[in-house]
Amino acid sequence: MLNLKFLTSVQKMKTVIWPAVFLIMGANAQTTLEEQLRGIENCSIKNIFLDPVNHRPSGEYFLERKLEPCHIGEAAYYCVNDTFYRLHVSQIAIPYIGPFSVHVIYIKEGPDVVESVLMNHFKSIEFNQNNNASPILIADPKQPGSSILYCDEHSE
Repeated sequence: MLNLKFLTSVQKMKTVIWPAVFLIMGANAQTTLEEQLRGIENCSIKNIFLDPVNHRPSGEYFLERKLEPCHIGEAAYYCVNDTFYRLHVSQIAIPYIGPFSVHVIYIKEGPDVVESVLMNHFKSIEFNQNNNASPILIADPKQPGSSILYCDEHSE
């Protein structure tokens, strides 16, 4: 037979432990690529860039992980091993702060797979329309079977 005092103490522990567990889990939760790159489906990503003075990225995804660029050219390229709507991402490029706004995701799956997956998530997405509001999706010429998804508001 269970002791009423024991059951009461177990109940009290649950009310203290579960909120603490959720608080700890929430504190360790990190920004996902989906959250960080919100807006890529219509090329409206805002405030994600590399500061040219201090060479620090502006996005929480980059800051939380203390990511450093694997190389810097016309943009900052970050080598990652992550997913974007279950697509495998190997690299992300973000622009310097300034007039250009090129955001690039290098995806390990081919363009047909990427298009299908993203069309399931974004019903009104259109690719390769060259209209500043549609992402460009191409085969990665350096990685056969892979894709490059990008937005460049200044390309026509």
